[in-house]
Amino acid sequence: MVENKHLTKIMKKMFSMVKEKDTPEYPKQPDWFLNHTWSEKKQDAFKKWMVDYLYNNKEARNEIMEFPVKDKETIKQLVDFFVFNYGWKNE
Repeated sequence: MVENKHLTKIMKKMFSMVKEKDTPEYPKQPDWFLNHTWSEKKQDAFKKWMVDYLYNNKEARNEIMEFPVKDKETIKQLVDFFVFNYGWKNE
């Protein structure tokens, strides 16, 4: 089985933003990402953190990105897509 250590770290950060404990079972629940809300400010802080994390970590880019380029705009687009699909609901 492939270890997704960087995705795990990203998910832990996202869960910590809403003071929820990330467990391996949690994302297996249907519509798990609808269970919490966060402010736009928290969402923006998470997105900035994730962009910086991917930009500064080649191994993370290789794990997360289909085409792992060190380009801030490309990474921002990926993070926007990730948050749109898996981020918490906005308040």
